[in-house]
Amino acid sequence: MHRLDPHAFTRTSAKMLLLRNLCCFLLCCVFEVSVARRTEEAESLEKMESARCVSRCLTLHITQITAAFRHLQNDRVLGWCENHRRCSQCLQPCKELWETRRALSPKTCEHHECVTSAEFLRSLRVQKQGDCPPAQRASGFAAACVESCARDHECSGVKKCCSNGCGHTCQSPANLFKDPLPPETPQNARTANQTLHPDGTVSVLVLWETPRESDLVLHHYKVTWSPRGTPSSSQSRAGRVTDGDVTQMELQGLQPNTPYTAQIQAISYWGQNRLKSSRAHVSFTTTSQNSAKSQKDSSSYILRWYPEVCSHNVTKDEKTATVQGTHYVITGLLFACKYRVAVKPVAEQRSEVTTSVTTPLCLSLMGRRKKPAACAREERHPQLKKALRRPEKLAVLFQPVNGSLQALFSWQLSPESSGQTPSSGFQFSWVKVSSGSSNGSLISQTHVLPPDQLSLTVDALQPSSVYRVQVQVLSEAGNGPSVAKTLHTPALNSTIH
Repeated sequence: MHRLDPHAFTRTSAKMLLLRNLCCFLLCCVFEVSVARRTEEAESLEKMESARCVSRCLTLHITQITAAFRHLQNDRVLGWCENHRRCSQCLQPCKELWETRRALSPKTCEHHECVTSAEFLRSLRVQKQGDCPPAQRASGFAAACVESCARDHECSGVKKCCSNGCGHTCQSPANLFKDPLPPETPQNARTANQTLHPDGTVSVLVLWETPRESDLVLHHYKVTWSPRGTPSSSQSRAGRVTDGDVTQMELQGLQPNTPYTAQIQAISYWGQNRLKSSRAHVSFTTTSQNSAKSQKDSSSYILRWYPEVCSHNVTKDEKTATVQGTHYVITGLLFACKYRVAVKPVAEQRSEVTTSVTTPLCLSLMGRRKKPAACAREERHPQLKKALRRPEKLAVLFQPVNGSLQALFSWQLSPESSGQTPSSGFQFSWVKVSSGSSNGSLISQTHVLPPDQLSLTVDALQPSSVYRVQVQVLSEAGNGPSVAKTLHTPALNSTIH
């Protein structure tokens, strides 16, 4: 029977301990390298997303930039954007991500440009840049039949969650830095009412819907029209452009009893490159004088409208139109006015039917237009800006009530000074301006309050929505200074502040 050598056992134990410590050291080194590599990848991805965010802001304001700079390769372009009111608001989330590595929440934004920029960064986190490579090209662990990811943000760096034919793994994307695609074709192009004018010409209203998807903001639409069968190079082909948030145009000066074809094309800009969609076509035949006379008994109406009262004390003459059919779009209306609209058949001796329509305030459209609406002068009398006390410190408290939100708004007035015109009250207005609203569904609501009331409770606000609120001072001379605020209502299950 052999006896164990205690010295040999001690040496073996020491070697095993040394080997275990060496393994732990190597594992720690590998872990630190892996963490450092992931940190570098995350920082690179955040820098890339921030750069794309800045590029988007500059692209949205390319028209003003090209007007201010002869060459876009100018170091002062970014400085111009930082000093431009709307462009600087767009840059706010981009700079926040670059400097702090934290994405700015849309709920902390006070302006529409900031909200859309923050939502753009959020979309980058959900779906990363580039395309998934073909499944048959996967190799190594990327080809394993496992479900190792479900969304792009679960993958490190620029990798995307892609299918390999039998599972989903994190893979390096293809076409990582591809240029944006042109807009899709405008949808549902159609005509509405036709109007026969005293000079014998016809006007036709053409309508369409925005493309389903677009990588870029639509800058404008180009609408062309000509008699059917006219060559594209013919001088009889006419055309006009309209803003990208307008989806209708009245074609004027058309010949009666003539077949026409109209084409609508969506235009976006990427840097200095103009990206065009395919053309949407709509064909129609204008009415004739004879057919118009024969249809007067059944489908011809006289429409007239005029402003009864406007908040900015502007008067305008009555306008009329002879309409074929039961649909007509009135253009050129003033903001914040109550219009009287009347209609009656041309031939029948019947009394006219009247109704009242109130146009929205300018603030109700500010969040939906890429260009500011030119109505600030109409809604504020210039001599009242300093003659009246200003509303300020507009605040709100939310409370959930029966599945919606109740909001208590409050405000203060600037200190009173001698020589100021006494106010007769306040005009409190609010409108929902969230991106989910469809065209034409914006309805502003207004309350006129006595001068001693500095608060108002508003019921039935929708959670997780964007509202624009304005408080304006009123006087006998007209409207005075105002304070406006963009609000992001909280979700019902969140903490209400």
